[in-house]
Amino acid sequence: MNLSLNFSNALAGITLDLIPMLENNSNVEIVQVVEKEPADEALLSAWENAKNVALPKDLKQFYRTMNGLVINWSAKQCGTIIPVGDLKINEINCLSELSLSNSFKSTGSFQLEDVDEDEDECNSKSMKFQNPRKVTFKDKCFEISSCEGKVCLVYKNVSTCCRMCSAELSGIWFLDRSLRWHYLASTFQQYLRMAIVHMGIKGWQYLFTDAQISPETKYWFSLFIPQRLQVTNDDKKERILIPDQQ
Repeated sequence: MNLSLNFSNALAGITLDLIPMLENNSNVEIVQVVEKEPADEALLSAWENAKNVALPKDLKQFYRTMNGLVINWSAKQCGTIIPVGDLKINEINCLSELSLSNSFKSTGSFQLEDVDEDEDECNSKSMKFQNPRKVTFKDKCFEISSCEGKVCLVYKNVSTCCRMCSAELSGIWFLDRSLRWHYLASTFQQYLRMAIVHMGIKGWQYLFTDAQISPETKYWFSLFIPQRLQVTNDDKKERILIPDQQ
């Protein structure tokens, strides 16, 4: 890979040396990284002004380092190269809000209108994401990544707080293929570490849902990170290892 020194250093710091680990794994065939320039302050401010929310500090710092992340890697099985890992963070200009239009049936895209609204009210600014509730029409959701579903930055009850306070009510959620929401992490940094721990293997987010991971995902886990499968034998709420808590 012909990456600039500055980007390589930034990538190593953000991905905890995932790239050399992949390149040194005999089962990994191809590793592809797309170099991204940092987003300037004007671009970040323009996004915040347009969306009327404040970016979480850790996500804003990420974009100041690199405007998005693309890491793809493949393995060779029986002479065939198979895409396995897809670790992606959208560029700031692609951090788009999920539409409320009812276009899921015609376009196949995920829309909030296809998700049942939770009538439970929660207007407290001290609401904790560690005890999350459903995502509702009263929340703002922005797509961070598309991977066997959609990973979203969700602002809870933004209509009840000022823009500067909105970042404190944000968290990372996963919208699965059956249009159900699942809480993943309280911060972007925590989510990114989770993605790295799971090597970006497609479908890893389903470990954090009540659904089963696909047989394909399970196979790649057994080959590359078997320790993650070992903890699946216990109760899910106790077995999931969050990197910040290890």
